[in-house]
Amino acid sequence: YPMSIYSNDFDAKFSHFLIKLSYLDMPDRRAKLTRLLAGMAPTRLRRLYVRMARSAIVMGKVEHALFAASHAESLSLVGTRQLNRARAYKAAASVVTKDVQSAVMILNSLDAALLPERDRQIMHAARRLAAQITRQPVLDASIAEGAPHVSAFDKPPADVIAQDTGNIVARAETLIKNVDELLAENVQ
Repeated sequence: YPMSIYSNDFDAKFSHFLIKLSYLDMPDRRAKLTRLLAGMAPTRLRRLYVRMARSAIVMGKVEHALFAASHAESLSLVGTRQLNRARAYKAAASVVTKDVQSAVMILNSLDAALLPERDRQIMHAARRLAAQITRQPVLDASIAEGAPHVSAFDKPPADVIAQDTGNIVARAETLIKNVDELLAENVQ
């Protein structure tokens, strides 16, 4: 079967649905899958784990991505494109964990030229996300000085402020009158 023209398609769908159906949510299932797949050829197994990692990243399943990327990384040879891909996925998943700083260092050390275009897009998105997560907030001078903070939600919209108060009341009375007339018609 591994030499079949359908094996590549099967592997792609298998890895995708393992993630989509949340099969790997429980650690005992991860261990069971690892044992089940242990007999596969290392090249095919690495490719399967890389696909799982990519699917998990796209679906936002961090633990699944870390699991699959770690396995792919352990099956990859030093200096290879496969190792670069596995590390990219592992670092991309790690961006939203407490290990964000080490994830940024790994992402910055990877050679994007060794990645396929769709992997480069994920890597760049992970870098942007990491930059947002690690960016220090900019404090307003009034906050820094201890003045009470007024958010945009505490302020009335500019168009409301600009309108004449009498105009607002008259419009509200007209709207209430119209609603009352509609309700009266429905009651009869």
